[in-house]
Amino acid sequence: MEVILLDKSNDLFYCYSCKMKDFIKSQGLSYLTKAKHPKTDRVFFIFKKSLALDKAIELWNEVKGF
Repeated sequence: MEVILLDKSNDLFYCYSCKMKDFIKSQGLSYLTKAKHPKTDRVFFIFKKSLALDKAIELWNEVKGF
């Protein structure tokens, strides 16, 4: 039997923008956790990657300049 190990880090989206995090949440998605980067001390939010998240990010990229 072959064992395949999956790199779960590819399943996560790290968001360092509070404005973007708020926008994603307004689209009905929730982050898994928030944390501080150990070297920069910046807060970031971790979302699980999904089609809904992809669509929210696409929409964010379209409207963020307005």
